[in-house]
Amino acid sequence: MSDATGGGGYGPPTGYGPPTGYGPPTGYGQAPRYPAVAPYGGPTPYQAPGAYAMGWAGPIRRRMNGLAVTSFVLGLLWLFWLGSVLGFVFGVVSIRQIRRSGGTQRGMTLAVLGVVLSALWLLLLVLGIVGTVLVTPDHSS
Repeated sequence: MSDATGGGGYGPPTGYGPPTGYGPPTGYGQAPRYPAVAPYGGPTPYQAPGAYAMGWAGPIRRRMNGLAVTSFVLGLLWLFWLGSVLGFVFGVVSIRQIRRSGGTQRGMTLAVLGVVLSALWLLLLVLGIVGTVLVTPDHSS
């Protein structure tokens, strides 16, 4: 049993298919690329200023620096003075990482707050130790 549909009566007739030129465009699922320079010489409306040479490939995704968050949390929590030392170290390291990232990492404010809070806790520790040593009576006699 053969008919014009080419196979059991289901689907388009034999020889027919989707018209040419249809289907997903090339580069489907990617960010569109616009010309590097608009006709009047400035950036296109979709382009960041200063992006003349290579064209615009999309916004830069900035991710949060994990050490900055950790430094801030440890600076807030104190954690028996050990957290203050770790918060200070993590904060200093995260500030260096954020500066060297070229704008791809964020969290500078959290890192600075973590360093400041941790330094305050450490200062309080030092003042407590010095105060205890000065106030404690000498029983050596």
